[in-house]
Amino acid sequence: MFKILKTAVAILAFMVLLDPPGHASQNDLAQQFDENDVIDVAVGLIAPYENPLLNEGEIQRSWPHYPGNKSHAVACSDRGCTNGRTIGFGYNMGARWPREVRADLSRIGVDQTRIDRLAAFAHKRGKEAYNMCGPQLGWEKITRDEALALLAHEVEKAYNRVMSRVEDEGLTL
Repeated sequence: MFKILKTAVAILAFMVLLDPPGHASQNDLAQQFDENDVIDVAVGLIAPYENPLLNEGEIQRSWPHYPGNKSHAVACSDRGCTNGRTIGFGYNMGARWPREVRADLSRIGVDQTRIDRLAAFAHKRGKEAYNMCGPQLGWEKITRDEALALLAHEVEKAYNRVMSRVEDEGLTL
């Protein structure tokens, strides 16, 4: 999901930099697109791709799952990738440290008991993530609204990184 998120945010952020002939100036475009516009558009692009059933409301909750199957988990372990248990619209807990998972879930209003259960999946990848399931963790779920809030939070973080880089590169909007 991160590659899709990064690409969507980068495209939307840099749309502001474009000044095609006969169109609005960069300043006019910068005034047309604000952070909330970028977040809304990116969420609208990512959510249907990552979890169409949750996006359409056909299911109301998302539980941690491993993207793919056991052979994907074995291949991930063999090549050292960061695929871990994901939740919602592609939030990969395996690519994050427990502190980050806790902060992200807390920011969107998940209660502490559920945060503790979900943070157990942080930084677990490949076979370790795939094998980590069962009733001992309660298969904790997040709601559709929480999943959308988490995705919007991730898009906001990515947008801020892009805009920080724009500033660091000395570009003006």
